[in-house]
Amino acid sequence: MKQKLENPKAKILEAALIEFSQHSYETASTNNISKLAKLSKGTVFNYYENKENLFKQVLEYSISVFKKELNTFKFKNSEPQKIIKEAIEFIYNFYKEHQNIYNFYLRSIYDMSIPFRTELLKVVKLFSTLLTYRLIHNFKKLSILTPKYSEESLLYILNSVISRLIDSYFIENESPIDKEKLFDEICSIISDILIIDNDKN
Repeated sequence: MKQKLENPKAKILEAALIEFSQHSYETASTNNISKLAKLSKGTVFNYYENKENLFKQVLEYSISVFKKELNTFKFKNSEPQKIIKEAIEFIYNFYKEHQNIYNFYLRSIYDMSIPFRTELLKVVKLFSTLLTYRLIHNFKKLSILTPKYSEESLLYILNSVISRLIDSYFIENESPIDKEKLFDEICSIISDILIIDNDKN
């Protein structure tokens, strides 16, 4: 469920999220943000020192929304493919519900006009691994995680595959096969890579 934002500071933050999700850092306008928030530009800068500070606060807010929902998420299955499917469905549903956060996340990765991009990417990288790290940890707890590959490599593979899958829906807005079938087949492929049984073949 989306958080309701009522106070001036929160209204500015929500307006900034919309603006930064639709425009590059360079072209995003504090004038537009003040109009969206229905507050004066002076009020915006009373709460947020400058555009960079505002952008960083939007990033922190986006991560906090994701963490809040992630904290309520629990794996219900112990079957590898079903665990993976639960994780993919969680991230799919989160981005479907919070499309501005998803668009902001994409811009944070690909927008070359951000002056503090190197610093930003470190934060975004941690953000993107929150769910997949939990998935890996769950496999370890069940003693089914393959020792064949490093955890870093497995996290990289998981993040890459899941990100591309989600992108195919929200950017391209299409898939060559039914969503459920696609999820099931991708879960099967990932499971073959992750589970310890793979080493016995």
